[in-house]
Amino acid sequence: MYFFYYFPVGLDVKRKRRATITWLLAGFMIILFFIYRYRPDGSGWNLLNCIFLPLDPSLATAVTHVFLHAGYMHLIGNAVYLIVFGRVVEERFGPGRFFAIFILSAAAGAYTHMMLTSLFAPEFLRYGVIGASGATSGLLGAFMMRFYYSRIRIAYWVFFPLQAVNRAGTTYVPAICAVL
Repeated sequence: MYFFYYFPVGLDVKRKRRATITWLLAGFMIILFFIYRYRPDGSGWNLLNCIFLPLDPSLATAVTHVFLHAGYMHLIGNAVYLIVFGRVVEERFGPGRFFAIFILSAAAGAYTHMMLTSLFAPEFLRYGVIGASGATSGLLGAFMMRFYYSRIRIAYWVFFPLQAVNRAGTTYVPAICAVL
């Protein structure tokens, strides 16, 4: 049993401007997560209409499902990737094109999920999809197109229980290795 976990915590790319759209998207995801998770009964919020259903797809839910998350780790993972990589992508592409990349990646991720599920596991088409994983994957693709030469600072944990190895720390790795 060998375990190796890593998480991006920074980049070696210098930024000059504040990434307002990235922070607004992350804040909106966090606010909707708490509304969805802790809404009082009868509050009038019907966020179930925002879930992407592969059996009954719509373009609106292909976008709105990005802002809902199933649990804390799901939200934290997507928010960290959005903030770490989205800030430099937004600066390079500009706020308008960055938002377009985010939304188009979200819709492409939803419809790709629908297509692959219908091909390989059609019995799961009735289950809804939530989360920003497709959108953050699109941002990672845009990041790799523009910043393939950069290095990503990762926090890692290595655990080899049979050899009594347990190490943690941070280091820089090439972007191509970290993203792959």
